[in-house]
Amino acid sequence: MNSPIALLVIGIFVVMALWYFRMAWVHGSGISAAVLSVDGQPLFMPSRLATVAVGIRLLAFATLMTATSEVVTVVLPQALLRGLSFALATGLFTRNR
Repeated sequence: MNSPIALLVIGIFVVMALWYFRMAWVHGSGISAAVLSVDGQPLFMPSRLATVAVGIRLLAFATLMTATSEVVTVVLPQALLRGLSFALATGLFTRNR
């Protein structure tokens, strides 16, 4: 099931992770644009560790998608991988509702 859509999703997760890692290490690289703001003032300023944690989580999502789409072979059952992918999609879909 190594589809172009799966590869696109994997690529998007990797690019997003790299963007978060860049925000964590390069001062003034757009982190204020990534957080909620009121009247131009950010509501909070995430720490470097929190920003890196988001990047690591996005890489984990890319890894899950890689295993689910069978780009790489893993020992976990495909049904478990599909269930985890469904949970990820549900979580991302309902996150801002």
